[in-house]
Amino acid sequence: MSSWAHKQRLDKQRLEKGEKSDMTMEQKKKLDEIGFIWNAKASEEWRAIEMRRKLEDAEELWQKRFSELVEFKAKKGHTRVPKHYPPNSSLSSWVFRQRGAYKKMMNGEKVTGVTPKRLKQLQDVSLSFLHI
Repeated sequence: MSSWAHKQRLDKQRLEKGEKSDMTMEQKKKLDEIGFIWNAKASEEWRAIEMRRKLEDAEELWQKRFSELVEFKAKKGHTRVPKHYPPNSSLSSWVFRQRGAYKKMMNGEKVTGVTPKRLKQLQDVSLSFLHI
């Protein structure tokens, strides 16, 4: 979708400059009528949508890694994922970052991504998870 939208923006610029464009004035008008955002990066609406999308993506990825941690614990009986874990290097990096963020938070530093809900999830999977 984003590559299509990008192409529409380029075609509109060409159309307005009188250059060869795949867009017709009628197509531009239709996009205008539905509120197509021509200058996305300058649009507050676009920024809000993009921020929401990024937050949703981050939450989805966090939950995916958490599920992988639960699966790891089911197989291994613990949550001590090694820092270098070739079967799932993404999980080992994620676990390392979670523990680091937790330690910073406990030292009074401000950290993003550590929410009370996430801390509870991590503690529920293993009380010792955050203290390793």
